[in-house]
Amino acid sequence: AASRLHVRIVAMFALVAAIPAIMVAIIASITLDIGLDRWFEIRTKTIVNSSLSIADAYVQENARNLQGTTLSMAYDLDASRTLYGLDRTGFLDLMNKEAVGRSLAHAALIKPDGSFVMSAKTDADFAMPEPPEGAVASAADGKPVLIEPRTRNIMGAIVKLREIDGLYLYTIRLVDPEVIKARQIVKSNTAEYRGLEDNRRTSQVAFALPYLSLTLIIILSAIWTGIAVADRLVRPIRQLIGAADEVATGNLDVAVPVRPSDGDVASLGDTFNKMLMELKSQRNEILSAKDLIDERRRFSEAVLAGVTAGVIGVDPYGIVTIVNRSAETMLA
Repeated sequence: AASRLHVRIVAMFALVAAIPAIMVAIIASITLDIGLDRWFEIRTKTIVNSSLSIADAYVQENARNLQGTTLSMAYDLDASRTLYGLDRTGFLDLMNKEAVGRSLAHAALIKPDGSFVMSAKTDADFAMPEPPEGAVASAADGKPVLIEPRTRNIMGAIVKLREIDGLYLYTIRLVDPEVIKARQIVKSNTAEYRGLEDNRRTSQVAFALPYLSLTLIIILSAIWTGIAVADRLVRPIRQLIGAADEVATGNLDVAVPVRPSDGDVASLGDTFNKMLMELKSQRNEILSAKDLIDERRRFSEAVLAGVTAGVIGVDPYGIVTIVNRSAETMLA
């Protein structure tokens, strides 16, 4: 019985501690899920994707303009192929005018291996970068190849000249640096947003783990507290049960230890001890009375044994309780 009470107390403490903790964890999980739904709803996705689309549209518009400018300049240079063969200086002057007139930062003729043949003189304050690897080979079929801006605010284009064998026109134009910077930020934020969306469940699990850990700590603390309280509460009850078992075997010399800190259970133990004292006292009185009755009976028998007359003792119910020897002889 004491062990069952012990288990019930521990279970009650664990249940009382677990229910609020579990409810808080559930509410927090639902709140997080609702918050994530707002982050990843269609409207938010549209805003994020639109921001990236606007930045890309600006770059693509500049790319189309540069592509048209490069094709137009290549057409003019092809038309001056004779000048290229007879007067390279005059051809370079033509390139200078074409580059400045078309607002190009740089313009150059390059070979298939990317080496420069001649470059137009412009007001650009930076050196012309070498074409990216593979860009010249991609333009070998006659279609212009665009070089999108990466870390710098420059955009390039390469197109093969049709009338001047083995040469390509390579042009560079500046792009608004703030737009490129904003585009990089938008790209980075978009990638981060999509990464969060892909790892949504992982984020929820990571968010739930602290709550789960806290819940386990609270439950374990409640179980430990329940065990301590149950031990303190059940110990005197177990002592009472043990003392009752001893009394059942006839041992009235037992006593339950009583501590004032046990509260009502201490009062129960004190009452039990008083009851045992009363039982022991009553038993002693009964035994003393029995001994006295036995002593009187032996005295009466001794007196009657010396009487010559026959004596028979009968109780109110007509039952013979004593017969002396003379009566036995007469009746025999």
